[in-house]
Amino acid sequence: YRKRDYSAARKSFEEGLALCRIICDQYEAAFARKWLAAISFQQRDGAAALRQSEQLVLYYRAVKDRRELGAVLGQLLCSLERVSGRNDVAKAHCLEALELERDCGYPSAATLGNLGMITLGEGDLDTAKRLFAESLAVAQEQGHGALIALATMNFAAVMALEKKARQAVVLLAYFHPHIKLGDRLNFLPADDADYDHYLALARAQLDEASFQAAWAEGSAMTLEQALAL
Repeated sequence: YRKRDYSAARKSFEEGLALCRIICDQYEAAFARKWLAAISFQQRDGAAALRQSEQLVLYYRAVKDRRELGAVLGQLLCSLERVSGRNDVAKAHCLEALELERDCGYPSAATLGNLGMITLGEGDLDTAKRLFAESLAVAQEQGHGALIALATMNFAAVMALEKKARQAVVLLAYFHPHIKLGDRLNFLPADDADYDHYLALARAQLDEASFQAAWAEGSAMTLEQALAL
């Protein structure tokens, strides 16, 4: 999976799932389904991802695993619904996930970020900023490098809407190798869609020379410099 050989990864997890069915090991079957859902996301097979995710939700509800249920709702299902344009359904998943996660004592940076993006799309910039700030704080506390980097895109989206196009492009240029070229294990299609949308929005506010200058600046930044903007 990490080498992006999704066909080989799918084959391995499908074989594992079949074995789990034979020995009636539902816990390990859920583990395999979670990876199969992630693979389907990366291969842009939304229908397969939805099937796996819905089966995961049924299983985790049945065994009352609030932690894993929150992760599936706030990350897998939320991302899938957002890409499909069903933001109302995505928001309901995120809100339930966040309640579960807070009850367990640790909100997820990914869930907070997803909810922030949905809220931003609704035009509530203040709430989105608060959610993004909490998402970054949680990611930093947990030492989750990919989600710390993802925060730069979240804040860039706010800047693009606030007509701070140069700052937005700087942050998006910094994040570009993470979302487009790096290890995609931690990013889902909704993140790709957000990146492309807000980059286009910010770019439309600048002339070409200004865009290229901002892009060059961001491409040379460190994470610490990007977060200080």
